[in-house]
Amino acid sequence: MMDIKSGNIIRISGSVVDILFPKAEHLPPIKTACVAYDADNQKITLEVMQHLTDGSVRTIALGSTNKLRRSQKAEDTGAAISIPTGRALLGRMINAVGDPIDKLGPVTNNQQPTTNNGGQLSVVSRKSIHNEPPKLYE
Repeated sequence: MMDIKSGNIIRISGSVVDILFPKAEHLPPIKTACVAYDADNQKITLEVMQHLTDGSVRTIALGSTNKLRRSQKAEDTGAAISIPTGRALLGRMINAVGDPIDKLGPVTNNQQPTTNNGGQLSVVSRKSIHNEPPKLYE
């Protein structure tokens, strides 16, 4: 038996993936991340865009759906997509879900111990991609 936080993929059309959850009253909220693993065990992040009438959600895949298949399990993460932020990210390249793509390993707090204006060590935290952007200072 599936738990409330997991469902089955019922439709794949390009980057659009529909997921059916067992209890319609426990659908993941819009802008929540779900994850599925393809045939090569690669994690595919899916962002909920719409609640459908039959207890399912429509998601947008932030990766290739070529190796996903119908009836495969997908899990609700219970959180929005988040990315690392902080000074340790300066000079690094990450993708849309916060994974490093520059072949320099994971983004950690101890990469380049720098201090910000307050003299405190810069730490890496994760923030939702739906947060308000920082103010632009000229």
